[in-house]
Amino acid sequence: MGRRVWPHEILEFLRARRLRWGPTVREFWGRPQDAEEQSMTATRPERRVGKREAA
Repeated sequence: MGRRVWPHEILEFLRARRLRWGPTVREFWGRPQDAEEQSMTATRPERRVGKREAA
C-alpha cells in the first residue's frame, strides 16, 4: 500500500499551491513555552519497585 501512496503524496506536494507570503515560524508556533514545561518534573515520590514491605 505504501508503494502506491508515496508517489501520489510526492506529486501532490510538488503541485500544491503555496502562499507566497505566509506566516513566519514565530507567528505560526507562537511564543516559546519553555517556562511552562512540566513533563520531566517530579510531582510525586517515585514508586518503589521490588520487594514489598510488610504492613
